[in-house]
Amino acid sequence: MRALYLPSTYSSPRGYRISDLPKPKITTETPLLIQVYACSLNTGDTHIAKGDFRFMHSTPFPHIIGHEFAGIITERHPSYAGEFQIGDEVFGVIPVTMNRGAAAQFLVASDHCMARKPARLSFAEAAALGVAGVTAITALDLGEELLGGLVGRTVFVSATLGGVGSVAVQLAKHAYGAARVIGTVSTGKLGMVGEKLGDNTVDSVVDYVREDVVDRVGRRKVDLFFDTQGTVGRNVGVVRKGGVVVSCSSLCSGTEMEKLMPAPLLVRVALDIISWTAAKWYGLGGVTFKAVLAVENRSLLERLAKLASEGKVRGVVGTSIKMDEENLDAIQEACGIIVSGKGGVGRLVLEID
Repeated sequence: MRALYLPSTYSSPRGYRISDLPKPKITTETPLLIQVYACSLNTGDTHIAKGDFRFMHSTPFPHIIGHEFAGIITERHPSYAGEFQIGDEVFGVIPVTMNRGAAAQFLVASDHCMARKPARLSFAEAAALGVAGVTAITALDLGEELLGGLVGRTVFVSATLGGVGSVAVQLAKHAYGAARVIGTVSTGKLGMVGEKLGDNTVDSVVDYVREDVVDRVGRRKVDLFFDTQGTVGRNVGVVRKGGVVVSCSSLCSGTEMEKLMPAPLLVRVALDIISWTAAKWYGLGGVTFKAVLAVENRSLLERLAKLASEGKVRGVVGTSIKMDEENLDAIQEACGIIVSGKGGVGRLVLEID
């Protein structure tokens, strides 16, 4: 089967290759074979490929890139007694610890990491909703819990057109009932917000390149600040006393990291200290700070599928490339943009046939 992978060692995107690898086989632990039609790539995928997490989790080679997918179930293990059937269209996120990537014509997985694909979403849009959607809904759930609800609140989301930010603003406005949603984009993307997200999603857009975000939004005006860009330090002034900051771009606690992958004791302790210090620091200003991490979760994927079926959210595809050898340079370049953290819109999606 055709796959995007690292042959023998960790590497930047220039080391990615496309060629044939053996087709995976279903087992009792991974009883479903999915023919993949779309794979979405994100920052975490490039970090894993570079070896940034090797001190916590070793990666066997060849290593197939990616964890977010959408496709069709083509085979079930004889022992599988779950609800999914051959022919079901599904989307999901395979666990990092499975050591099997999603950028391939086929993958095997258990049913806890997938949900049925909403009919109104394309395979590309569904793949783009996986990690971004789980991250956004986890953050907004936490904000809702800490604030006692988001209905009628003001929510500020950084990097509004990023993979996570683009999903978060849709959910905040159309699913959680926020009265006012504020976002940030760079100068060149100002005209794309309505095009990508609709005219009734983001109430106010700030050009963070040319404008001072705190001055433009106003001090102490925001109930929930969802940081997807690592800008808490310079933008926390927008949050009112008693407000909440939830970040998916700050270091999470060791306990949270353990949910994603095993971590050595010293790493967990260090993360706990960093997380505790950040919470105390922002707490001095009357703000509650929490860092979150996306962990594959069928119940969250099913919630996202329901919301997508109702037209309240969809994955935003910024760049779509067919996964063929002749497109390898374009894929490497697009992954390089992910690594840089600049210039991307929505998700990079590989279309696979």
